[in-house]
Amino acid sequence: MSSIIKVDTVQDQDGNNIINENANTVTVGKSGDTVNIVGTLTGFESTGIDDNATSTAITINSSENIGIGTASPSQKLDVVGSIEVSDGIYIGGTAAANKLDDYEEGTWTPSWSFETSGSAVSSAYFGNYTKIGRIVHVSGGLLTSSISSPTGNAIIVTLPFQATTESSRDFAGSLTQVRRFASNMPDLRIEVSGGTSSLRFYDNATSANNFAQLQGSDFETAASQNIVFFNVTYETD
Repeated sequence: MSSIIKVDTVQDQDGNNIINENANTVTVGKSGDTVNIVGTLTGFESTGIDDNATSTAITINSSENIGIGTASPSQKLDVVGSIEVSDGIYIGGTAAANKLDDYEEGTWTPSWSFETSGSAVSSAYFGNYTKIGRIVHVSGGLLTSSISSPTGNAIIVTLPFQATTESSRDFAGSLTQVRRFASNMPDLRIEVSGGTSSLRFYDNATSANNFAQLQGSDFETAASQNIVFFNVTYETD
C-alpha cells in the first residue's frame, strides 16, 4: 500500500516557503539558504540554472556541454563574456610547461642614454610590448629633437622587462627604419644584452665581422636627422 501526499507549498516554522511548485517550476529553499542533497540525485536533466536575471545564466545540454551566458554551448565549456583566472590555464596537460599563466601587453617609453655624458631629447616616440610567459616582444620609435654633447656608448633604456641573465645571452632585433645619424653612417643592427633592460646599436665601421657600438659622436648635430624604428623579441627571467 502506498501513500500520496499532494502539496503545492512546504513552509518552515517561520512561514518561509522552502518547497514551492508554481507553473511547473519547483523552487527549493529561500533566498540565502544552502540546499544540501545527501545521496544520489537521479533522473536529473538541466537545461539551465537561473540566476534570477536570465534563464541562460548556466546551461548544461544533452552533449554534456556547459554554457555560461549562452543557452546553446557548443564546447565542453562555452563562455560568452570575459574570464578571470587567478592562477593559470593548462593546455594539453597538467605539467608546468603546459601552463599558460602569464600574458601582458602595454606601452613603454623609450629614451636615449649615453654611458659617458650628454643627453638626447626625443620629440616623438612610442613603445609597445607583449609578454607571454618569459617571451617579450617590444617595438618602438624615436625621433630626437635636441642633443647635448653626447659621448660614450649610446643605448635606449627602460625596456619593460630585463633580459634573462642565463649564460649572458644576447638577443638580436631588427630596425625597420633608420635615418642616417652622422655622415657616412653604416647600417646598424640592434641587440638586447643579457641581464640588462636596454637596447644597444652596432655598426660595421671596422669590418663585416667586427661591429662597433653606436657612440654619442655618431649622432647628427641636426637633431631631427636621428630617427629609428625597431622590433626585438627577447627572453626575460
